[in-house]
Amino acid sequence: MDHKTGGQTAETLWWTEHLTNIDILARKLGELHAAFDDVWQSRGAPSGAALFFRADDDEGCDVFFSPDAAKLLPASWTRLRTTCPPPRLEDVRLLVGHETAYALLREQE
Repeated sequence: MDHKTGGQTAETLWWTEHLTNIDILARKLGELHAAFDDVWQSRGAPSGAALFFRADDDEGCDVFFSPDAAKLLPASWTRLRTTCPPPRLEDVRLLVGHETAYALLREQE
């Protein structure tokens, strides 16, 4: 676990997972998207819970979980244990969540 949180508390921590191009070819992004969407829907589609995606043409992609999204993750999702700063609004697109979730990123600017 990355403890370099820049003063963020557990309530405000963002989480990330990097997927390589090989992971993407193996459909792991789609699997992650579908699995989180199932969790999100089963919890009533909370407005503060969102999954964002940032593509990196050479290195794969990064998936970001908002603090409220991270709280929904089952304990079995241990691979998602890297904390990070919030992504930049202009670098990501929303995969799971309400369109209003972009405001979470605007608040960080």
